[in-house]
Amino acid sequence: PAAGGKLRDCVLGSNGWFSEADGGHGHAFYTQSDGTNLVELDNVLFRPGFQYALHGYGSGDARLKGFRVRDCIFVYAPFILGGGTPVEDAEIMDCVSWGTTETLGFSDTENETIALQRNRFLNGGRMYFTRFKNADVMENLFHTMQGQQVWYTRSETPASQAFDANAYHGSADFYEEGVGVYSNLAAWQNATGFDATSTYSVSDLTQNVRKIV
Repeated sequence: PAAGGKLRDCVLGSNGWFSEADGGHGHAFYTQSDGTNLVELDNVLFRPGFQYALHGYGSGDARLKGFRVRDCIFVYAPFILGGGTPVEDAEIMDCVSWGTTETLGFSDTENETIALQRNRFLNGGRMYFTRFKNADVMENLFHTMQGQQVWYTRSETPASQAFDANAYHGSADFYEEGVGVYSNLAAWQNATGFDATSTYSVSDLTQNVRKIV
């Protein structure tokens, strides 16, 4: 099994290949970790490729423990962290994404611990946030004009979950698996107890952000 590694100060893009039969293949960074040492990504720019920019995928033989993703930029480069084993001890902090969909956790796995702090998710799709027992989702900016802000699946055995001080822009809806759509931030707050001091604005931030690719 993988035992950690570091990727720092890199630009990755145009990874993989395209098949007429079944579409894109090949990730920019494909990883697992058994937690012996951290997997660290620091100051990496991910540009478009043929599949995922970052793909942390666990299975019965490969764990997903000990990830640090910091100060990275994802430009039309989706990322995913999840699989057949739980995500454990993951941190995604101070990153920026543009035109990206983020998937954190898989629906058939109870995940352990993640911290999502001070990130800027701009002009992308919804954030899939699935079955984490412990979550610290603080001081992020979420901006999407496509469907729900967050697609949330509740853990069957939640321990400590904190969503707060986030800023949501664009689409007003939130979604909880098994419950349905919350039509605005207030409905999301009342139903989940999350985001007590978070804010919402209808503004489309793409009108005020200069896109540099």
